[in-house]
Amino acid sequence: MAPFPSRLLLLPIAVAALIAFVGVIGTAQADERGRDGRGSDTDLPDVLDYVPLRMEDGYFSVHTILIQRGTETFQVQAEHGMRVQNQDTLPLARVPFFGAIFEERLSHDHFDESKKLADVAGDQNGETLFLRLSGDQQLPQQVVVVNRNNAFFLNDTPAAEQQGIPANGREFGTAYWDEEKSALLILVRPSVLTDSTFF
Repeated sequence: MAPFPSRLLLLPIAVAALIAFVGVIGTAQADERGRDGRGSDTDLPDVLDYVPLRMEDGYFSVHTILIQRGTETFQVQAEHGMRVQNQDTLPLARVPFFGAIFEERLSHDHFDESKKLADVAGDQNGETLFLRLSGDQQLPQQVVVVNRNNAFFLNDTPAAEQQGIPANGREFGTAYWDEEKSALLILVRPSVLTDSTFF
């Protein structure tokens, strides 16, 4: 009789089985999105120079985010590109032993009321979003926009801008602070992270 494989030899088999299982789950979720009209969230260009938002009342393309901190104004430009991460997946980064091989994703906890910084407004055509922070608030090292199934991690970091933000605008969402990443998270609902019973 052949000797029983060691745990070390079983590890690649277990990982392969887990990845196959995730693929089946992902395919089922994609099919479900196709039936309810959410599949278009994944139909994005390979290279983005704007943040595509899909809200209940229409589609918007965000090119600029303005951040007012005290009397200073900073801008973040989408034209410098971004990384897009699908949030409509199982949070496998938290799985013991295997989690380290998967990319960490955002969760519902990132948008707890205690982490709220400010309301986010925008111009009527949605090309510019803006928000006001307190004068002692740390500037973010990363700006992330979350909408529908996706999180858009902008490559650009805040740069000084001479022009102030508009006095008012239409409501777009809410800004939260990720202390661990020093990141500003802009939630534009609906989002799978806050408006789905799956998470």
